Amino acid sequence: MRKGLFAVVLGVALCSTLAAAKIEQRNTGAIEEGGVLTQVAQGGGWGTELQVVNTDDEGRQIPYTITFFRNGGQPMNVTVFDANGMSLGTGNMLAGISAYPGADFFFLPNMGELNAGYAVIEASDFRVVMVNAVLTQSVPGRPDFQASVPSLDRAMDRMRFAFRNTPPYTTTLALASSFTDTGVIAIARDSEGMEMCRNEFSMKEGDHMAVILRDFLPCTAGKAGLVEIISDFIGISGIAFLFNDAGAFTTQLPFQVCCIF
Repeated sequence: MRKGLFAVVLGVALCSTLAAAKIEQRNTGAIEEGGVLTQVAQGGGWGTELQVVNTDDEGRQIPYTITFFRNGGQPMNVTVFDANGMSLGTGNMLAGISAYPGADFFFLPNMGELNAGYAVIEASDFRVVMVNAVLTQSVPGRPDFQASVPSLDRAMDRMRFAFRNTPPYTTTLALASSFTDTGVIAIARDSEGMEMCRNEFSMKEGDHMAVILRDFLPCTAGKAGLVEIISDFIGISGIAFLFNDAGAFTTQLPFQVCCIF
């Protein structure tokens, strides 16, 4: 872990570290270690709640950062509020200290134009700092709908997702290549495993993409099956979402995930 990584303010941490967390600007490229939240969003009808939990049985206080990126790895500025509704300001990095036992809650409320990308988690011991995001979509005239996005391993090179594009369902896919340039192949297979079509593309270090699967792989329209993501190099992560035409949606985690932080 690089020195000088954490910008934390001093304070006494009890069951929560809200007083010791702040949002600021971090001028850096892609980060090499930690977990990733493959999809976060603020504005344009979307909000994100961040949940940070320290599971260290030794009772240590663990410094951590959550850094936000747009497509291409550029910094993504977000406006963050704590659990008490107090604004922590606007920036691209949230820094804090996670106490044990305890949980920190931060909110990126629906405000302004859509601001979407991914986030990378770093901690002095990222094995015991667990981060979960809850995405909320708000559309006037209907209830809010939510789905959970856990932090995933960033060092994957092969993922499989079940998809369903039969009415009234639509599958979407988000991918991030947070620390490597790589070629990627997306292969759509039917329910018996036979290849239907594929899409070969490149991702640069820091790239993020969110696609409607039937547009990205047209052969999946009106069908259900499996999509396989194969990367030339370790260093990608992904998550899928299944949307109902009525607005509800749920997370679909990749099969064959090696680690969840």
